[in-house]
Amino acid sequence: METGERKEVILSEDTLWKWGKLVLDDCKMPVYEQQLVLDEVIDCNLRGIDTHGINLLENYARRYKTFPPKPIEIVKDFKGVCMVNGGGNLGVVVSVFCMDKAVERAKEYGIGMTMVYDSSHFGAAGYYTRKAAEKGYIGYCCSTALIDLAPWGGLEHIVGKNPFSIAFPGDAFPVVLDIACSVTARNRVRTYAREGWKIPDGWALDKNGKPTNDPNEALIGLFLPMGGHKGIGIAVMIEYMIAVVCGTGYSSQICTNDNLTTKQNTAHMFVAIDPHCFASEESIKEQARQFSEKYHKVKKQDGVEKIYLPGEMEWDCYQKRKKEGIPVSLAIIKELDAYADKIGIAHICDI
Repeated sequence: METGERKEVILSEDTLWKWGKLVLDDCKMPVYEQQLVLDEVIDCNLRGIDTHGINLLENYARRYKTFPPKPIEIVKDFKGVCMVNGGGNLGVVVSVFCMDKAVERAKEYGIGMTMVYDSSHFGAAGYYTRKAAEKGYIGYCCSTALIDLAPWGGLEHIVGKNPFSIAFPGDAFPVVLDIACSVTARNRVRTYAREGWKIPDGWALDKNGKPTNDPNEALIGLFLPMGGHKGIGIAVMIEYMIAVVCGTGYSSQICTNDNLTTKQNTAHMFVAIDPHCFASEESIKEQARQFSEKYHKVKKQDGVEKIYLPGEMEWDCYQKRKKEGIPVSLAIIKELDAYADKIGIAHICDI
């Protein structure tokens, strides 16, 4: 459980953009790539996915400086399918390229798939599938991730949380499932450690395989899979689908965001499907509307105010934060301002 209240300030979207641009200007990152990176991290903050927001920008900037990227290259091309060498670029830049390619192929062939290796941490998986859904396509993506899950019943890491996302165009907004194969994300546990909070029961084991509420013990221990053996099963299959096929990018080869001794070597998969190959746009919209309406009208349990579709909480949060601003933890502000001092730029917020 949390052991204290989160202290925060409200910052505008524009403030995050302007400060983020100063950080990426310091890296001498091309403007186009800056826009991709900032759009992704700030989109996460707007949707309430604060574990993957502006707090990650320092790590992305430091990695960009340490490992100057090489050109992204299509190395195998089979009409609707292609394999990409990410060139060690930031995962956001690589992933936007790859999802765009998948959509291009789906537009021509009905389905498109891109496999990519030599990438890095790509943030929130739902960002990319949502981009496909906003263009009218069903989107799917998955990724290998830092190794921190053990086989069911085991005490040694073997796979990562291996996040995946599925998005559908929906009727009022894209319906987006974005989950990892663990009960919780590493960045969320880091947030608890930063704030000095205990983590809830059932999130992690310490290095000796004992349940722990200490976020620092969890970070060096074992994260528990969602759904028990089911979560491990999905994580293992993602490992096979991506790393085995690419021959690289296994979770065991990936390092943390802040470990700058080596490239991350992450692998991803992106898929776009054109649903209009099977039904008209009018029919899809009407069927989606009818299903959403039935879903929201399900009888609620006591104390439940609203039934949410996947991604709907984030959609509601996005509308609210667009108008009212983005709450940012004071602990994160201190970290960002410390980095600003280090590279000689203005503070994001003086506190």
